[in-house]
Amino acid sequence: DEPAALEVSRKAFAELRSVYVPSAGLADAARQESGGYARLVAEVGGAVAGTVSWAVDGDRVHLRALAVGRDHRRRGVARALVEHCAALARGRGLRAVSAYTMRETGNLPVFERLGFAVVSEKVTAAATTPAGEPVTEVYLERPV
Repeated sequence: DEPAALEVSRKAFAELRSVYVPSAGLADAARQESGGYARLVAEVGGAVAGTVSWAVDGDRVHLRALAVGRDHRRRGVARALVEHCAALARGRGLRAVSAYTMRETGNLPVFERLGFAVVSEKVTAAATTPAGEPVTEVYLERPV
């Protein structure tokens, strides 16, 4: 499933590049740090519909790159992925599931519908708008 999952993720994040772009050096560092993350996929009709990478980080399961294919959005795919990660956290005796999003993407309400709450937000050096303007990174948690 890895090639199909990577393609779903690539397409979903390509849509966001009109809103923000990762800073070159920081994006490379993030890719190098991604070791230790496991990938979870959701399939619909035998095809990969969504994916998320996850890792245990202290007392929580941290999510990266939650992505759902355009044709499968608003059908419970993201919820199923997040619920599975919450179950993983519960099973390990952890307290929460966490994630980051950029405020400018408009994805914050999606995370809130999935049970996440804003813990903190800050202007980040990790990304800018395509015009080079700052963007706000939002850290979210959801109790398990």
